[in-house]
Amino acid sequence: MTYRDWKAVYIDGELQRGTIPNLPYKPVSEERYQQLIVPLKKMGVTIIRGEEAERHLDFMNAEASNFGTDIVFFRKNVSVSAILEETHHIRQNRRGMNDDKEEPLRSWLNEIDAKKYLLRVAKKYGIPREEIETTTIQLRQYEKLVKENGALK
Repeated sequence: MTYRDWKAVYIDGELQRGTIPNLPYKPVSEERYQQLIVPLKKMGVTIIRGEEAERHLDFMNAEASNFGTDIVFFRKNVSVSAILEETHHIRQNRRGMNDDKEEPLRSWLNEIDAKKYLLRVAKKYGIPREEIETTTIQLRQYEKLVKENGALK
């Protein structure tokens, strides 16, 4: 599978949070959102939300996304999982996690790490059951991709 094929299926398609049928996510309240973005603010990350973010995320077919180490995009109706995951990805990017790997392996391994993180902190942050189920499915799909491509040991 080429990177373009992988992106079409797993980024533009089924693996994005909120796009797996019958597994909806629950948007956080504005108060909870403000609590959850405190770590991003402390890191000096630029948070983009509103029309510009919605357009970008529509194009990406995503609920949230990050750009490098300093920018995150969130939908107005973002879930707790998406906020926590993008915060984790910013930390991964700042540490250079898996930077020694070629794409798409780097992204797959970072996604696996992020999904495992979400499952570890699910109780602490009160991640809803539906989001836990989505995360578990996504984790299995990324692990399968890595294994099928001979990189999982």
